Amino acid sequence: MKFNEILKQNYFDGMKVLVALAVSLVAGIARTAYTQHFFGYALHTTDPVIDYFFYALMIFMVGVQWGTWQKHQSESIAIKKRFFFGCLAVLCMLFPTRVSFFAHSVDRVFFEFFLNGLRTIFIFLYFFPVSFFKKKAEFFQVVVVCTILLTLFSFYMDQAWQQMSRVILWVLGNIFSLLHIAQVINVSTFQITINNFTVFIGSKCAGLGAMSAFIMLSIASYFLLLNLGKQLSARRIAIVFFSGIIGAAIVNFLRIFLLLLIGAYISPTFAVTTFHSFAGSILFLFFFMTYMTWAVKYVMLKK
Repeated sequence: MKFNEILKQNYFDGMKVLVALAVSLVAGIARTAYTQHFFGYALHTTDPVIDYFFYALMIFMVGVQWGTWQKHQSESIAIKKRFFFGCLAVLCMLFPTRVSFFAHSVDRVFFEFFLNGLRTIFIFLYFFPVSFFKKKAEFFQVVVVCTILLTLFSFYMDQAWQQMSRVILWVLGNIFSLLHIAQVINVSTFQITINNFTVFIGSKCAGLGAMSAFIMLSIASYFLLLNLGKQLSARRIAIVFFSGIIGAAIVNFLRIFLLLLIGAYISPTFAVTTFHSFAGSILFLFFFMTYMTWAVKYVMLKK
């Protein structure tokens, strides 16, 4: 089957949105590699969880409504329109930022976030007609608002992570003492050393990103349930909401605890590269999916 014939076929919205998310994720990774190679910088948020928040939220909300999404087919899009929006998405991915009005890092960071959002919009317009977004207006409003709020909150984290890091260091020190593992803690520099392996509990390790991501995902989840006509208990929502925030903090603590053990006794290189980059997101997504599977059933009232 030729490529243009494949594009002309109309697939279910559920499958198309997953493909659009995959393309958007790959484009974001490519953009980071591109700016790093040609311009000497890469955009990284305060917490790795934030990098994948949009994708996790989309997958979760589509997954809850999978039956509806998988049964519906939006009207097909002309090849010319696909080509147009595809070119715009590629332009956003390859747009250079080494120009005079991006002299300040703040300007560049803002513009990178702007390009990321614009590129994602063009990718979805490549797969879906405008009428599709009108029908799913409430769905995308929740996703966009939660993503923007979390992104803005990530800038605030740069000023608020120190206190959380001190708490983590205190807990780690007590646990390792109980396990009779020698450690050296420097509270002023937010560092802990075990077996000559030192970890800096900075803004990316403090866990505020995971906690705020849980808050936004929870808000979106409860909105989705209400939108589906479910009756919810306000008291139970409060219980699972605050318990979940604590749970997200514990998951982040577990990540740091494992990072220290792996770096001190197994492989320092693996600990500070692969494990540090992906463990937080994987553990958080596993926690959120598992926790919310129970929480959704708990907060719904029986009719």
